[in-house]
Amino acid sequence: MLNTIFKGLFDTTGTSFLAVPAFLLCIAALVMAGCGAATSSTDTAEESTIGTSTANIADSYSADNISEIAAPALDADDMFTDRDLSGEYDTSTAEYITLSDANVTIKEEGVYILSGSLTDGQIIIAADDSAKVQLVLDQAHITSSNSAAIFVQSADKVFITLAEGSENTLSTSGEYVENDFHIDGVIFSKSDLTINGSGSLTIDSPYGHGIVSKDDLVITDGTYSITAASSALSGKDSIRIADGNFDLTAGSDGIHSNNEDDAEKGFVYIEDGIFTIHAEDDGIHAGGFLWICNGTIDIPSCYEGLEGKNVTIDNGTISVVAEDDGINAAGGADESGMAGSESFSENGDVYITINGGDISINVEGDGIDANGCLYFTGGNITIDGSTRGDNGALDYDGTALISGGSFIAVGSSRMAQNFSDTSTQGSILVTPENSANAGDTITLKDSDGTTLLEFTPAKTYDSILISCPDITEGSSYTITAGEQEISVEMTSLIYGSGMMDGPGTTGDPGMMSDPGMMSDPGMMGGRGMRGNPGMNGDNSMNSDMGTPPEDGTMPRGGKKPDGGMMPEDGQRPGDGMMPEDGQ
Repeated sequence: MLNTIFKGLFDTTGTSFLAVPAFLLCIAALVMAGCGAATSSTDTAEESTIGTSTANIADSYSADNISEIAAPALDADDMFTDRDLSGEYDTSTAEYITLSDANVTIKEEGVYILSGSLTDGQIIIAADDSAKVQLVLDQAHITSSNSAAIFVQSADKVFITLAEGSENTLSTSGEYVENDFHIDGVIFSKSDLTINGSGSLTIDSPYGHGIVSKDDLVITDGTYSITAASSALSGKDSIRIADGNFDLTAGSDGIHSNNEDDAEKGFVYIEDGIFTIHAEDDGIHAGGFLWICNGTIDIPSCYEGLEGKNVTIDNGTISVVAEDDGINAAGGADESGMAGSESFSENGDVYITINGGDISINVEGDGIDANGCLYFTGGNITIDGSTRGDNGALDYDGTALISGGSFIAVGSSRMAQNFSDTSTQGSILVTPENSANAGDTITLKDSDGTTLLEFTPAKTYDSILISCPDITEGSSYTITAGEQEISVEMTSLIYGSGMMDGPGTTGDPGMMSDPGMMSDPGMMGGRGMRGNPGMNGDNSMNSDMGTPPEDGTMPRGGKKPDGGMMPEDGQRPGDGMMPEDGQ
């Protein structure tokens, strides 16, 4: 039965993310990884096909074999056709068009090479629904005062090829005039759109989007500089990028795909490329899954960095500076994204999987946030978390498993979370006696004094979360934060339980009293739990729980109150009721 469920997780007739129970999707996240160099299907392929292993994942899954299960199993060979990738064209059969002062309308299948300038007009493609049209831009410069510079009204598929060595510019100088097609982009296509070729394209859209496809938007090569009042790249069904160099400045999302009519679509797939993205909203937003295989992605400014219902990162160099969350699988506080929609609700059908890459995050919200599952199997991750107490460097509602890679996160201790105790790699969550300053280097050393990890945060912090393969149960470690030093004895694989950790997180008995994790002594390791110190479920005092400190604060350094024991992880507050999530 489970074999059938997992085999059906991805439809074999197209990119199709099917609805399955939440707990199965958490496990399925482990196999959603595996990218290779861009490969292709035949030229005639109309829909991409994503397949996955038919192995019985549910039967084979355990904390001991997470690395094996997380091995590449997702087949993305059909993301691009041969023609998508080639960028070639036959000059002997092509029609050459020199742009002047008149609109150009193309109604037949073929190859059209455009050069010259059109100061106020547009290229219109109105071909048969079975036609494939290729526009080659070779020193083409097109401006429209109130509509798209290139408008694909109808065709089966359109290829825009940037001729080798060419520099091309497209713009819409004024506001878009409302029409039946709802045109709002400099390139606006109602059909599948592929842009390829090694030339360059500059787009200016002061009143709308840069490039829009109401079907799939595929980019396989080229150099792009896009400035848009709305999204720089927008593809309703999907955005698929094989390679290219992108400088994107957007008043909304830098890269955006969302299909409210079909939950199986609205995904972003990045095989490789170099990206610099400045966005007022999300750097990259996918209503469905966001899958990054490789590439260099620098997002120096945004509201949220990477957002999708499901986020998978296999490799690459990624840097995010965000006003809210760095990587988010569940929607953020912004109403322009998926927040509040059913698809980004707090359940197990959302997840983040990081299998590799060098990832640097600096945020004012949560560093990595999933209203579901988190999986870390590799990579090097550093997080400068928020200094505000209402956000955590790591934030999850379901399970967070780590089995490989290095991870260092700093931030506020009030919302700190550790990895789940079913992880197969050691993790340490501690709070320095005093808040550490920006520039106070964190160093992790083993009992021999060998430095295992080192990181210099850019902000003040009072919580440190560290994980690496060298952390093992039964060993001792020293963490320094500037001039402060914390000794750690690993009596279990997971050391320290933050205020927001889910029930079942283990560690030394005193771990739950790490400083700053709780605003009053009765708070326990369960997510969002609150209560008076030592209260039983009937609100009577439990004499075995000891006496809280006189000043009402928890001692620092992972110590419990004198003469007392902390309640078992996962107990309810004194009133026996769980608070609303997030309170």
